[in-house]
Amino acid sequence: MLRTILVDDEPLSLEALSFLLNKNENIELIGKYTDPLEALANIKETKPELVFLDIQMPELDGISAAQKIMNLGLKIHIVFTTAFDQYAVKAFEMNEVDDYIVKPFSENRLRLTVDRITQRLQNTRGKQNSAKQITNKIAVWSNNSIILLAPETIQYFTMDGKKVIARTTGDVYECNASLTDLEYNLENKGFFRCHKGFLINTEYIDKIFPWVHSTYMIKLKENNTQIPVSRHYAKKLRDMLGI
Repeated sequence: MLRTILVDDEPLSLEALSFLLNKNENIELIGKYTDPLEALANIKETKPELVFLDIQMPELDGISAAQKIMNLGLKIHIVFTTAFDQYAVKAFEMNEVDDYIVKPFSENRLRLTVDRITQRLQNTRGKQNSAKQITNKIAVWSNNSIILLAPETIQYFTMDGKKVIARTTGDVYECNASLTDLEYNLENKGFFRCHKGFLINTEYIDKIFPWVHSTYMIKLKENNTQIPVSRHYAKKLRDMLGI
């Protein structure tokens, strides 16, 4: 999933974009802002993978905001949104801008853009993985020190505010990696993304209960922790378990 932030000074436009992107299983919305300056501060902190950025905004226009994002030196994909095609063409000429979308938003057009960026990101990760050996350990923080955990000792990863947390049977650790990166690196080690906020080790699943609106609740072994399975991931869970 692409950790995504939306920036548009028009609340109605922002909500329309949010509504359509929430339907996309490859999108994880982590923030939406009408104030571009507030958005920039949060982009610097949360390091999203994708930003939808309106071109015409007061205080700071989208082109200037995009340049500031690029200057952060982070690997962030930028998509411009605008009601005027001539501004989009000019903006799209900037280096490192992935796409532009003209309002009103179309779900199919958005999906095309997201699919293209997702494929591009997967290709980049594939090249990175072929160029170096991936460690079999997960680096986490404990008492101002970094320790390496074997994936099989981790029950699940979740979010605590803006922090990623790794939970083992007896301890809780902070992890610098995003849930999306962890999902990608651990997909062949028995981990399942069951919710935007949870990545679970299937070895620790005790029971699965049907829940409301075609969702499920997972109970873990060794404790009474219950973890939700959202509608986005319910079908994948059923396919995985053959139910």
